[in-house]
Amino acid sequence: MIEILLFLAAVAALAGAAFCAGAETGFLSVSRERVLHLSREGGVKAAKVQRALADMARTTTTLLIGNNLASVGYSSAFAALSARISGSNATASAVLGFVGAFMLLYCAEFMPKLLFAARPLRRILAVAGAYEVLAAALEPAVSLAMRFSDLFLPRREQKYKGPQGRRLPHRLRVRPHHPHLRPPRQGQPHHPRVDPRRPRLTAETGAIMV
Repeated sequence: MIEILLFLAAVAALAGAAFCAGAETGFLSVSRERVLHLSREGGVKAAKVQRALADMARTTTTLLIGNNLASVGYSSAFAALSARISGSNATASAVLGFVGAFMLLYCAEFMPKLLFAARPLRRILAVAGAYEVLAAALEPAVSLAMRFSDLFLPRREQKYKGPQGRRLPHRLRVRPHHPHLRPPRQGQPHHPRVDPRRPRLTAETGAIMV
């Protein structure tokens, strides 16, 4: 009975690790423009994916924490199961340990990432609801991990906050310094400046080149 419970726990943890690894690849590979288009058309699953893509730092942290927890759970359950099966046989323990490590790498890392990278949109839409459940379950741990990581690696959007903690508008954050990149004023046609030091191609120079 204990062996059956350990086997089911190992399979469940392996499935959880595979889900987190595949979902991470799917979120990083999916076309944001396509997801936004489907979300604007009223797609419920696309709207869930769009919310996750809007905060990729939190999404990545959620999937990494979930993957680590599932991997640790699988390793513990499989180690306990192999110990009950092999007993004091060192050779059987080594073989079972190799099989367990191979299953973790192949079934929870290689195959999920390969499947989600092949068809990211279809598969990430299929697991959008399950991801929201996982994100809600890991919300306290994710918030704590992000607060701790912000002490050492502040996120990019924190660099553009004003004195009251509000984010500055995009036009105040991005200022082109090159005169060719400055937008034309209202009512003024845009004519790119020509460097007078750059030689122009004239009929004489063209004839010389020919």
